[in-house]
Amino acid sequence: MKKLGTLILSGVVVSGLLLANPMQIQAAGVVKRGDQGETVTQLQDALADEGHFTFGKSTGYFGTITEDAVIDYQKSNGLQVDGKAGPETLGSLGLTDGGSGSSGTGSTASSNDVLKLGSRGDMVSTLQQKLKNEGYYTYSEITGYYGPITQQAVTAYQKAKGLPQTGVAASMTLGALGMTGGNAEVSQEDTSSSSGSLRVGDRNDEVVKVQTILRDKGYFRTNVTGYFGSITEAAVIAFQKDYGIDPIGVVGPQTRAALYGSSSGSSSNANFSNSAAEQGDSSSDSNPAPSASASNIVAYAKQFMGTPYVYGGNGPNAFDCSGFVKYVFANAGIGLSRTATAQSGDGVAVSRSNLQTGDLIFFDTISGNSKPIDHVGIYIGDGQFIHCSTSKGVTISDLSSGYYSRNYTCATRIQ
Repeated sequence: MKKLGTLILSGVVVSGLLLANPMQIQAAGVVKRGDQGETVTQLQDALADEGHFTFGKSTGYFGTITEDAVIDYQKSNGLQVDGKAGPETLGSLGLTDGGSGSSGTGSTASSNDVLKLGSRGDMVSTLQQKLKNEGYYTYSEITGYYGPITQQAVTAYQKAKGLPQTGVAASMTLGALGMTGGNAEVSQEDTSSSSGSLRVGDRNDEVVKVQTILRDKGYFRTNVTGYFGSITEAAVIAFQKDYGIDPIGVVGPQTRAALYGSSSGSSSNANFSNSAAEQGDSSSDSNPAPSASASNIVAYAKQFMGTPYVYGGNGPNAFDCSGFVKYVFANAGIGLSRTATAQSGDGVAVSRSNLQTGDLIFFDTISGNSKPIDHVGIYIGDGQFIHCSTSKGVTISDLSSGYYSRNYTCATRIQ
């Protein structure tokens, strides 16, 4: 098996990324700083979908920004923190195929079966074998795991057979492969044209709108990125299940109607963390009321006064800034993202002039840093906020002080 990565010989980077199957990352492969090509682009896309890669666009070059994003992701997911995308990190992001199926029985699909990224089991093994027999699945092993390689094979098969190129093996695709009785009713979403539906891999303004509406409805709990990845797919599937739509993770006509029918104005909230920074204090006074548990959150936070700062610290004996905020809110039963940048997408934007107890406030404290947000604290009222600073640990600071006032970026309210 060819390794998909780069060889670094005597300090010279030799590209080995543009192979016939760019998503086939060898199990022992490591993507790291200095690498470039399609694999890095896929890694950046996946990290962006998780709210960790916030550069704005994927570059295909693994530099310090990508390394920081990998580190943030590894910390958030309990992985070894080394800034390199090795097998564990790539697998966690769904960027490698591998592992035997642990769920699913039998090899004949029913009309309600949908196989997609993340699916496991005998049905996936059967799908892979049938695609292999047709010449589309070229991986050396039948893994029973539906990863990017299987998705790519399904998409190629769909294209060749004139089926909607969703990369999801639903009723039409399974029927064409002889995995259903052939009389299954076709999903309305599955028959939508490839140009008129949204699916994994898409990146555009409508994805921003869909993510924003899903976030408003409580299905999408991370930063709005404009990239349709695995988190967005999971949110779409959850929404579809609740609304009685075929849960295939593709935004077709039925899902659009359900999303936009009652949320046509929701797109105005897209990327609110950026718009809040641009608008400063000009937001209207129609901000939502703070959570009833705000005072309890602040009281709990104050119990950790003096706890030292440690980069990557998740508590309770040491924190970094976002780790402290996440830990405090978790005590109140509220789940937040792990990084300050991602946490800025967890709530509803509020203006600085309308801050209330319990609001999250964000700062850009590092000059020249690529991230517009790198520090977070909890507003406690009277112009003060509690946070974990690098120099003092958990402490209370004055928002009107020159340093914090100057570096203030935006604020959000968790509902």
